[in-house]
Amino acid sequence: MASTQRTGADSTPNSSGGFGEWARLHLWQIQPIRDVLLLLAVFGLIILGYKASIVTVPLLLALMLAYLFEPVVRRIARGNPTRRKLAAGGLILSVLVFVVVLAAACLPA
Repeated sequence: MASTQRTGADSTPNSSGGFGEWARLHLWQIQPIRDVLLLLAVFGLIILGYKASIVTVPLLLALMLAYLFEPVVRRIARGNPTRRKLAAGGLILSVLVFVVVLAAACLPA
């Protein structure tokens, strides 16, 4: 009687296998353990993001603003490096003035 031995992805335990078949498996081959580890990793990533938000929020805001205003600067500059610096400076100044005016308008009198 030849015994067939399963390896790789086919080596999942069944009800007739017993403890011996479970003992040959790696942890990531057991679906419930893999699910719990995945949930813990997602939860850990959320906690890490919350703890690092004091750094990541300004960085993400800066990236968003750079992505938003880069086409405007490119259109104003049209390939001239000097005009590009002036366009970027003017855009930064106008955004700062807009934010200051908006903040001043929202302050209670």
